Amino acid sequence: AQNIGNNKSIAKQYASEAEFYFNEANNIRQKAKNTSDKTQKTEELKRATDFEKKALSSQDFAVDVLTDVNPVFFVSTNDLTKVDRLDILNQPVDVDDIVHIKTSRIISKLNLKEDELKRFDEVEKKRVISEQLINDAAQYKKTIDSLQKIVAMPPNEKEKNRAQKQIPKLEKNMFASQFTSAEIDEGVNDARFYLYKDNFQKTRLNDNSNEARQGKQLEKNAITKYSKAKSLREKAFMNKDAHKAFDMVVQAKQLEIEAIEDQEKAYGIYFNLKPLDDELKEYALNHPNKNKQEQNLIVKTTADITHIETKIDTTEQITASNQTNNVQNNNVEKIDTSQQIVNNNTQNFSSEQVFCYRQIVRDVDGITVHLLVNTANISKDIYGKIQEKIPTGYTATNIESKNGSFSFKDNNVKFLWKTLPSESQYQISYKLIASTTSSEMPYISGSLFYIDNEGTKIKTIKNYD
Repeated sequence: AQNIGNNKSIAKQYASEAEFYFNEANNIRQKAKNTSDKTQKTEELKRATDFEKKALSSQDFAVDVLTDVNPVFFVSTNDLTKVDRLDILNQPVDVDDIVHIKTSRIISKLNLKEDELKRFDEVEKKRVISEQLINDAAQYKKTIDSLQKIVAMPPNEKEKNRAQKQIPKLEKNMFASQFTSAEIDEGVNDARFYLYKDNFQKTRLNDNSNEARQGKQLEKNAITKYSKAKSLREKAFMNKDAHKAFDMVVQAKQLEIEAIEDQEKAYGIYFNLKPLDDELKEYALNHPNKNKQEQNLIVKTTADITHIETKIDTTEQITASNQTNNVQNNNVEKIDTSQQIVNNNTQNFSSEQVFCYRQIVRDVDGITVHLLVNTANISKDIYGKIQEKIPTGYTATNIESKNGSFSFKDNNVKFLWKTLPSESQYQISYKLIASTTSSEMPYISGSLFYIDNEGTKIKTIKNYD
């Protein structure tokens, strides 16, 4: 229900903007009607037309938000309540490591109709024109900079005056090129965004797999970014300061590009497309702040867990030494540090199947999370990852990663291995520090990911008391 409310709020905002632009257009047309000067009348009518176009654009976007078709399902309360799938699943949905797939590969898989392909080709031609305008603007800027140096340190007064006269005209040409390019870009990006958006329904994975949830998350991210881009373009249109307006347009264009890339990432998942070498290199280039080991992993291996058929293990209990250990769902009480999972007692756990147990221990200086991992019967020369979702208000630091790469971002704790640790059973751990004092143990959910001959496997991490 919350998701529907958000859509209505967004639609209402754009409907209000449409009404505002339409009223402005009417006022300007009335002003033009009372003007006897033909040149001024033409200018006013042009402005009115621009406002009407903006009104129609905002109105279309409002309708599009309200009629957005996304896979939803219902839960039973006293009434049937419509909910968003991502909001009710308790496993982390991480899309940070999804590699962007090239546009040409996506288009070749979409099986577009002839008119859609023709429209896409026309869009590409417009994009080339836009790039040429940007190059023209850059050349104008270069000339302006040279003239400004002459103004600052003139060889003579005559040269200074000549330079000062040239600069305003060149600036006008520069902004004309930039804004014309921006208008073309908006049309180009709109065409691509809505083409992709309209084709999601026939390609989307409508199950509860990790891949399906990642794709859906990327779709949602794309819509959010594109909505922000539209808002920025509207503000730029109303801003009389050309420099500020152009800065807004640049930000909007970047958001539009990111939104379209998110859509292409989603299609990469839905079509099960493996990243090519140049796509992997582009990912590494665009993520310079990633841990070095994680970068090497991304660039050198094609084993991308997000693009392989996922089989989720739903086993609720694991047999250990012919006894069943009851695993409680995050109902972990305060445990003395001496009772860590690995305390020369790893023999108490079965070594015949892959598993991962979690133990949460409250210490004097925070909370320590111990994870006992068993990978005895699988190859060690494979990619592995552990990911845990921790509550807001905590920060995490690494204690032991078994030569893996540790990272903490957006409440996600991640351990990555290019090759799994050599031990059959091993323990990794991390420290949690709360921003505020709390006597309650944090609720943590997470999974162990690894690859075998059948594809990517996911093991839910269970609490051990």
